[in-house]
Amino acid sequence: MGSKALASLIEQKDIAALTDKEGTPIQTVFAKRGLDFSKLEEARLPRNRLAAFLELHIEQGPMLEAKNRSIGVVSGIAAPTRFSICVKGHAAHSGSTPMNQRHDALIGAAEITLELEKEARREMAHGTVATVGDIEIAPGAMNVVPGETHIKVDIRSISRASKARVVQFLYELMEHLRQTRRLEITCRMLSDETPVQMDEALIETVESVCRSKNIASMRMPSGAGHDTMNMAALCPVGMIFVPSTGGISHHPDEHTNLSDIITGIDVLESAVLECAGNAAEQKAGAAKDQ
Repeated sequence: MGSKALASLIEQKDIAALTDKEGTPIQTVFAKRGLDFSKLEEARLPRNRLAAFLELHIEQGPMLEAKNRSIGVVSGIAAPTRFSICVKGHAAHSGSTPMNQRHDALIGAAEITLELEKEARREMAHGTVATVGDIEIAPGAMNVVPGETHIKVDIRSISRASKARVVQFLYELMEHLRQTRRLEITCRMLSDETPVQMDEALIETVESVCRSKNIASMRMPSGAGHDTMNMAALCPVGMIFVPSTGGISHHPDEHTNLSDIITGIDVLESAVLECAGNAAEQKAGAAKDQ
């Protein structure tokens, strides 16, 4: 949210009604942290203010460790398209309802989950993934055929075209299940974001720094979203990854070795200094031309 505010990607009025899971208004959350929600838009930066933006982050995945590389030079950031899907059938007694007369909402949701996984696997070459990470079943009793199931779907890719193909597959799959399983399926899109490509000059700068320091690096996409996605609206952007032990993230066991963190800081510092030098030269050249 902070980087979106900086980049003028959110309007105060559009998020004023947000609450957390406990129902606390966003204004209250801001106030508890000494922030004034009414001044959110004062955080905006002019588009010509920054020459470049570089972000150092843990990979949150297993690739650098698996490839024995110290630095990941991010090529692009995948963006999610998210859905909330409700599958409605008919709740019925599990013992007295024959298998061929059921309208099982959970089975319909399970088929969406499994078929979506297959489709995402077909798009793996484009770094595309699909996840069903949340499910609610009603009435939720062992001896009752589920009458209603809610799932949340997250589809991500660094390729717009690949993500669009998976999304279209999802729509067609839901229509197929409406007909074949005689289920009522409603789908609400929660968000639809655009993948962001890193600036090629910044990519080459980071790679050049790694070569000069004999640091093993590799180009790679980011499957997770970062502030860099939003800062791309303001200036050229780049990202540097350091390894995550075991690929674990958002978990108490998340860990990155101190030596890898120091290497990342070293690369970041050198890249920033080089970018600053280039920007200063360009500014001086522009002033001389005037």
